[in-house]
Amino acid sequence: MHRIIHIGLCLSLILAGSCACKSDKAPQPAVPVEKAYELSVMSFNVRYLQGDAGTANSWDHRKAGVMAMLRDKKPMVIGTQEGYVAQIKDILKEAPAYGAYYVPRDGENVDNETNGILYLKDSIAVTYDRGTFWLSETPAKRSMGWDAACSRICSWMKLYVKSSRQAFYVFNTHLDHVGEVARAEGLKLIWSRIREINTEGLPVFLTGDFNTTIEDGIFKEIPYPSARLAAPVTDQTPSYNGFGKGSAAIDHIFFDGMQAEVFETVDGKYGETDYISDHYPVMCTFSYTVK
Repeated sequence: MHRIIHIGLCLSLILAGSCACKSDKAPQPAVPVEKAYELSVMSFNVRYLQGDAGTANSWDHRKAGVMAMLRDKKPMVIGTQEGYVAQIKDILKEAPAYGAYYVPRDGENVDNETNGILYLKDSIAVTYDRGTFWLSETPAKRSMGWDAACSRICSWMKLYVKSSRQAFYVFNTHLDHVGEVARAEGLKLIWSRIREINTEGLPVFLTGDFNTTIEDGIFKEIPYPSARLAAPVTDQTPSYNGFGKGSAAIDHIFFDGMQAEVFETVDGKYGETDYISDHYPVMCTFSYTVK
């Protein structure tokens, strides 16, 4: 009888010790949870300042509609084409939520066309990494390249999404409307610069008026997908409208490092004019996750 009690006592002590050991184990670290974020990017040829003077399509008549469109769509990043310095200043004055980087293609002190990059200041943080190069054989200085009808540039910035601390690059350009060689060689140069600049392998967006449709063989030089083609929700609306006299999908957003979700050609009516530009803005919402 004493032996049975002794064995039972030993078993009880062993079990108790086993439980104590289990409870003394350090808690396992939590597995990081991925959080989803969104980034909206727009490309918009605003139509140059001096065109259509004295008509319903002049900048004075169109700019109120441009501001209404920005208030409606609220893109976090915008690549603009053709906007003169005065037009970019008008946008920043009437839409102070945006900041911008822009360089005139014909020189710092010339009120000429720019490829501006605008960003929503509440959502996007800037860095000092930015620049502009000319699409030519001498990209470091103001110049015309190959068979182009005028000088063309590409401006770029490194930005951060404040909420996620996700860094990314935006390159914004306007390829020539005449020179086929200039378009092809200019795009090759842009791709080369993207590889040189984005050494960290960050997400990249290339926005612009490319003056050619996606079927053009020059796009084989860009190993990034078109947002219009990649987004599961998209449209086939031509981006160039020619103020009602044209129709072509020549404005594009190419991307890498995020997921295209919704692509839209912004063809709604804003303001009192029928068109806010001879191009409709194109916009895509992208998603990404951060641990």
